[in-house]
Order: sequence, then structure tokens, then C-alpha cells
Amino acid sequence: MTAELHTDTGRPDSRELSRVVAVKLLTRSGVLTEESLEFRPTGTVTRTPVDPGQLVPGDPTGLTQAAAALTEWAATAPTGLSSLALEASAAHARLGQRLAEQRAEAEALFSRVQAEGVPADVICNAKNVRSFIAANPAQAEAVGELAARAATMRMAWVDLQNDFIDDLAGVRQELDIADW
Repeated sequence: MTAELHTDTGRPDSRELSRVVAVKLLTRSGVLTEESLEFRPTGTVTRTPVDPGQLVPGDPTGLTQAAAALTEWAATAPTGLSSLALEASAAHARLGQRLAEQRAEAEALFSRVQAEGVPADVICNAKNVRSFIAANPAQAEAVGELAARAATMRMAWVDLQNDFIDDLAGVRQELDIADW
């Protein structure tokens, strides 16, 4: 049941937060689970994204499904946990929607990269941008614009992750999940 209530948010710490919230909600409601209550983020985020899913990692569909499962679970949860589940559901739904929007923007960006004839590994790596521009000075303006857009998108993705963590502040406090 735990797996239905959380998903890949995109970043190791927020993904683990999603999991720990689900485990603690279930544990507090009396559901036995073999999942650890410890916060142990694992994994990495791709340093040089070469596709939309790497530039904007996470599972928007899974987040929507986790939000629905949390809402459904809240209907039968003990009173004190129901509101926490609904708050967690709203945070997952918000992140899922925003990730889906950003992923669509990333897909448009990589389509433009392909249309410009720029290798996918160029726009998200400053060294590759410089090398490509040195070899293709006529494309300097377009590549610079694409690289700037990719950098802005990655920063916006980090903001989404931080917003998700902030959206769960009340849940984290109530479930004794450390603030970081």
C-alpha cells in the first residue's frame, strides 16, 4: 500500500520525503509496513541532461496517482491523519501539475534544439556550449539562447522541488519529519 501513496518527485530528497510521509501516515494509522521510517535519500539527478525527462525529472503521472491515492486513503483514515493525507495529496497534485507543464516546455526546448541541428548534450553543459560555438560561430546566438533557457528551466525545476518540500511543512511538523 505504501508504494501507492508516494512516487518519484524528481529529486532524491523530495522523493524520499514523499516516501517517508506515506510510511508515517500508514504507521500512525496502525497499518504495519516493512518500510523504513528513516529519511535516507538515494540516487542522483543527471548533471548533463540530454532529454526532457532528464532536464525535468520526476513522474507527473505518478504524482497525480499518488495524490488520488492519498485522497482516497484520507476518506478512511483516522480523523487526525485525514487532514494530513489531504495536505500531502494537494502537495503531490500541485507538483505533478507543475512538473507536467515544465516537461512540456522541456519537450519544446529539445525539439527546437534538434531543429537547430544542435546535439542534445550541448545545451545543458557550459563546456559543450563553448566548444560547439567555437566550432559553429554562426549558431552562437541560437545556442546561447537555448542554453540559457535550459539553465532557467533547471533552476525552475529546483524551485518546484523546494516548493513541494515547503508545501509539506505542516505535514512534516505533525509527523515529526526533520526540517532541512
